[in-house]
Amino acid sequence: MAPEEFTRGSVIDARTTVHALGRTLHHLLDSPAGRRGPRDGRQGSSTAWRGTSEQRRIVERATRQAPAARYPDVPALVHAWRLATP
Repeated sequence: MAPEEFTRGSVIDARTTVHALGRTLHHLLDSPAGRRGPRDGRQGSSTAWRGTSEQRRIVERATRQAPAARYPDVPALVHAWRLATP
């Protein structure tokens, strides 16, 4: 869930959906816990990531804490993803 979904009265809009899709992409491209090697306390270490560095930047932007810092809508996220996907 996006951070704003935990606050009563927050605006829920397309950027909330962008966050959910970003989390889904992260889940799909991050290695399973058992394949990450030794636990060093860092979430989403670069050795666990199975996508490209550009895809990682897209996921990081889509899942930013502040809605205004994310992609404005799903088509913008999809466009960025298609440009970054070989």
